[in-house]
Amino acid sequence: MNIVFNIHNRRSNTATQKVIELISSLSKNDSNINYYLFCTSDNNKLFVKKEVHKKIVIYEFPDMLFGKLRQGVDIYNSLMRMYYLSKKINYDILHSVDARPTIFFSSIFSKIFLKKILVLSWWDYAGKGGIFDQKFGIFFSNSFGMILQKMDIFLRKKADANLVVNEDLLKKVNKINKSSINKLIRVGSNEIKSTIEIENKLNIYKNSIFYCGALTYDEEKLLIDIANYIANIRPEIKLVTAGNNITNNQNIIGLGFLKNFDDIIHLIRISKIVLLPFNNTSHNNNRWPSKISDFAMEGKAIISTPINLLKNISYSFCIFTKNFSYQSIGDAIIETYDNDSKIEKYENLSKSFFENELCNKKISQMINNIYRNCQNL
Repeated sequence: MNIVFNIHNRRSNTATQKVIELISSLSKNDSNINYYLFCTSDNNKLFVKKEVHKKIVIYEFPDMLFGKLRQGVDIYNSLMRMYYLSKKINYDILHSVDARPTIFFSSIFSKIFLKKILVLSWWDYAGKGGIFDQKFGIFFSNSFGMILQKMDIFLRKKADANLVVNEDLLKKVNKINKSSINKLIRVGSNEIKSTIEIENKLNIYKNSIFYCGALTYDEEKLLIDIANYIANIRPEIKLVTAGNNITNNQNIIGLGFLKNFDDIIHLIRISKIVLLPFNNTSHNNNRWPSKISDFAMEGKAIISTPINLLKNISYSFCIFTKNFSYQSIGDAIIETYDNDSKIEKYENLSKSFFENELCNKKISQMINNIYRNCQNL
């Protein structure tokens, strides 16, 4: 059996890394399946780049836009994927992630014209109220965002299986497509070991409060306010962040965008507490930030704002703040920092949640079963 993973993300993106981790785990479960990955090139505008990474054949498709504007909306990118699906690769299942235009058109082409099985994962939401709303504003959300939302729903109606990452999305997809195989499967992680070289380089940040990943403008301001608040009370507690636009200031250590994913894992590992400073937005509640899986994989105590995404999970594995203010988050950090028994309790809860729901070994077994069930429909 041949399976093509179809994602809009650039090759260097964390989401691409997560898909590669998942495919690696899937291949260990069934060595008779060949895997291909379609993603977007970081730089190419005209030609497709092919590479083989850990037995995964990766195709990086060109995009006419620049850098971070390569958000899965380029038609040329879509057309090249459609050509490769019809002429270059013999496959049985197309496993697409999300429904941005690049993914929408290639997935519809595969399903309707090539009559292939379509498995669709819902990792992030780009329609009204989704990620584009936060990046480009409400005008975009009320115009192009509405079109993306209709495309999203249409594609889920056509899918043979819909895999979603949280409880609310499962309720939504059960209403959208009652005949498909609908399952709650979150974005997982693989066990990753750091090297001595990485440890020597990053150990200066040991016992810090750590956050990694993208943030909205309001969330960046919130994180800086948290750092300033803590510095006035407990200046020895250091807040470190990576993977966003925050740069060093008096009270926060901003490492920017790190190229080596192992660096991120090691920063998580050596931190004392990890942080999720999210606002309770539609976007945050319609996705599963992959950093949560990495935090839990390392068995870290997680302090989080009380967003619905996590509050709705019956297994409580986070320390929730009282509200979304920087004072509430800062107080939770200060109260927890020296409480070793509380930290140990939530480290154990975090690791247990990972082993039960976020471990790629278990997730890959579930997905392989879904592939087989789709073939038997």
